[in-house]
Amino acid sequence: MNSIATISPQVIGQNRPFPNEDIVTFLAARRAETNAKLRGMCGFPMRALGRRDIVALCYEKSVRERFEQFESNLFALSVDPDAYRGLPEREQDEALYCLFILGDSLDTMAVADAMGQDWLNAALDCGLLWHTDSMAVACPFRLVPHDQQLFLSDRYSIAQDMVYLSNDSLFMAKFTKRIVKRHVNLDHLVDLGCGSGILGIAAASALEIPVAGVDLNERAIVFARANARINNVESRWLPGSYEAMPLRPGCFVVANPPFVFSPASGALHSDGGNLGLGLTRQLLRMFEEQLPNHSSFALMTQSPIIGNEILPRLISDCRDSFPKLDLLAENVGTMPVLSKFADFYRKNGVTGFQQLVLSGNRGHGDVTYLSENKHADDVCFG
Repeated sequence: MNSIATISPQVIGQNRPFPNEDIVTFLAARRAETNAKLRGMCGFPMRALGRRDIVALCYEKSVRERFEQFESNLFALSVDPDAYRGLPEREQDEALYCLFILGDSLDTMAVADAMGQDWLNAALDCGLLWHTDSMAVACPFRLVPHDQQLFLSDRYSIAQDMVYLSNDSLFMAKFTKRIVKRHVNLDHLVDLGCGSGILGIAAASALEIPVAGVDLNERAIVFARANARINNVESRWLPGSYEAMPLRPGCFVVANPPFVFSPASGALHSDGGNLGLGLTRQLLRMFEEQLPNHSSFALMTQSPIIGNEILPRLISDCRDSFPKLDLLAENVGTMPVLSKFADFYRKNGVTGFQQLVLSGNRGHGDVTYLSENKHADDVCFG
């Protein structure tokens, strides 16, 4: 019997490979088959849980300890897999969920039963799966189904260049696909701070138009290029600041910028600036000044609730700060203060957060706020 080269799950997590040409080719060729087999994995993390369950989950001892030690991201389901046992309807879905989302190693026979022996062999050959011992495999990436598409991202880590595909990104991708279909004469998508590329790729594929994206994180550019090829979307991805991306008439701009309100020593890769709204305000200012005619935008953000505020802080600001934008702000989720920064939030008077989708174009400064959105139950905190 030939020996099998193995690697421990811990080393896989530390290795942080890029998606290579063989992985991209394999997933592009077998996208429909793979998507169909992964689609039962709980929809996606947290979809099967209500808000009360999320709150209760935060106080599970093992979950909280891993979160506080920076070993997991609470709302991204990189936490203790035992907290989620039994959520998928089928045992097979649970196994795939643990393999491709939580980063567990899984018995090779279980993978063969779920995905097929040919699929397993090809996944091992291309590097999508690695042997952790002679009888088990693990995936060095997250492999996420979304509608009819597949997306690769990093497993959760505390690395500043982590390519993070969060639950709010999946919600925003679904939301954006619905919005862009309302518009006519769009000929390209622009994805600012593209990360894995999911927003631009999902929307561009819905309209069968190309997407261009930009991100400061060069690792993200590699993943976005890979994901566009996997999903057969014409694309161009550039490393750099969003300010360097030209906006041409006929574009639809999407963004899911960092919006965490954190102390200076906190989550640098997700820090949104002052109150978590600094970068969102910068983008809105750019749209007001530079968005061409016949173009629109949609972005997701999070506004802190200060004290007993009725309107989110951001919406109050928009009415005065951006007089040339017609803006629709939709509240898609409200969450309590559940964070390692809880003490910091209390000192700043923050009593909760509202996740918002802002969409619009240049106009007469009309701001509409929908406090209760019929899609709010779809939102997942990332």
